[in-house]
Amino acid sequence: MAQGLRTYKDAVCFVTGGASGIGRALCEELSRRGATVIIGDVQVELAQEVADGINTSGGKASVVPLDVTNFEQFDQCITDVFEVHGRLDYLFNNAGIVVIGPFRRLSLEDHLKLVDVNVNGVIHGIHATYNRMREQGFGHIVNTASVSGFLTAPWFATYGATKHAVLGITKNIRIESEYEKTGVRLSAICPGFTNTAMAHGGKFGRMYAEPARKDKDLSQSNLLFPPETLARRTLDQVAKNKLLIIEPTYWRWGRILLRFFPFMEKFAARGMMNGRILRETPETNDQ
Repeated sequence: MAQGLRTYKDAVCFVTGGASGIGRALCEELSRRGATVIIGDVQVELAQEVADGINTSGGKASVVPLDVTNFEQFDQCITDVFEVHGRLDYLFNNAGIVVIGPFRRLSLEDHLKLVDVNVNGVIHGIHATYNRMREQGFGHIVNTASVSGFLTAPWFATYGATKHAVLGITKNIRIESEYEKTGVRLSAICPGFTNTAMAHGGKFGRMYAEPARKDKDLSQSNLLFPPETLARRTLDQVAKNKLLIIEPTYWRWGRILLRFFPFMEKFAARGMMNGRILRETPETNDQ
């Protein structure tokens, strides 16, 4: 274990996008394990509800307004964490958005927003914390990617590209850190379809597609993984310093199979393009 790193009792953890979805589940699970949680989110009121729930349950949580696309704001948040707590054990670079649909339907604004939040937001977090963690001699940066970071699928072009980027950033900096023996760890979470608001576009995302069966409630579907289970399994694997945290388990086997049988991606893609999983929404829905 990196000298000084706490797992997780009395650890100081900063979680971006902690007001909802995977981020919220991580905050609540970290608190249950004894960590102090700082929630950074643009949804300040919703984040405060999460913090209040944690504090009422006997945990320790606070909220800071944070737009991860604003580096100066991100850097100041991390500066404040070190001034108040004297340390930072974990940064969970979790904030993200999803925009999916046929490439021809996405606007240039859609593409740029995806890159700004999903890639630049992660870079901002690493840049604000990595050298500070090096100075203190320990720390763990956990970036939320996706199974889209190692799979290809129609309608996920730019979203998938951003998650490929997150994986690349994580793997490369981890190698640097290990070679230089900095004590700073890096991991990437690669969730499959998870039962969060983002699975339906979320507040800041956009969907040019919908479930193939209109009568099918995706939130009740086995296709969507519970975020609470994801959080528990993720923290267990972060504690073991795993590089790639792929959940649910069957996606790990899928990744291995695709390495040896890459043609299988085409069969999966056909299922989506044929409308068996998702179907394109009418263009009249565009705004």
